[in-house]
Amino acid sequence: MVRVEEAVDELLKECPILSDKNFQKKHPAIVDVATFLNGTAKTHYRAMGKYEFFDKLGVNNIKDYLALIQKGSSEAVDSYKKVKDILGLE
Repeated sequence: MVRVEEAVDELLKECPILSDKNFQKKHPAIVDVATFLNGTAKTHYRAMGKYEFFDKLGVNNIKDYLALIQKGSSEAVDSYKKVKDILGLE
């Protein structure tokens, strides 16, 4: 089982946008949300070959999802906010 710290470190290397302070300021708790979604996506892809959360947005990985948020896709930003609320993050 991957430790949370290791998953975060791996994700920060894979997705440099997550280290951008302006991006973090605009999207609080984005690192936590991305870590959760990335782990969930990996599990779903292994088990079922798809991840409906990403499929609905037309992406298949966390980098593409974050790119949508960065571009201001209302659907992607809304989904980020919903996950953030579900996880109880501020």
